Amino acid sequence: FALINSARDSYENSDYSSAISDYEEILEKYPASRHALEASENIAQAYYLNGDHENAIKYFQRAVEDGIVDGESIEIIKILADSNLKLAEHYFDQKEFAAAAEYYLKTVVHLEEITEKYPDTNDAFIASYKIPEYLYQAASSAGSANLWEKSKEILEDAIKDYPESEYLNQLKDLLFYNILRHANLLKSNDENRE
Repeated sequence: FALINSARDSYENSDYSSAISDYEEILEKYPASRHALEASENIAQAYYLNGDHENAIKYFQRAVEDGIVDGESIEIIKILADSNLKLAEHYFDQKEFAAAAEYYLKTVVHLEEITEKYPDTNDAFIASYKIPEYLYQAASSAGSANLWEKSKEILEDAIKDYPESEYLNQLKDLLFYNILRHANLLKSNDENRE
């Protein structure tokens, strides 16, 4: 009881690190208590608000699997999309391009979920606008990681699925550029037939 009160106070005062610590202790020491459900939901939010997107995703997914939060909720889907995007940008900045591509694609999955489940919302409109951009980023990252086939697959699907996007020409240019880069790499490795 003291831990949940301390966690609530910390959370309400935006001291998310302290709240996380208290929630973790509740989940570790008292997993069957009546406060464990609240801790499971709020720890995910606290991690998200504290900028720890990997743990936010982990705890939100766990809360969805345990039926504590509604995984169909637009708010949860938006948080998961945003957390994956933040991780994609982080890995891209660190030049960990394979991981960046993976997280950009996960972002797209969540945005597509918004467009499918909530088609008449402003969030769906924004998501449909952002998806081609993030597919471009995913393909670019995959190409930078020398994942040529993955990059090509992403680009071909994006060109087919989003022909009206303002990113269409950039997607086509990147596809051409990646094929050319891959061909030059094969040539330099004496893989002339390839």
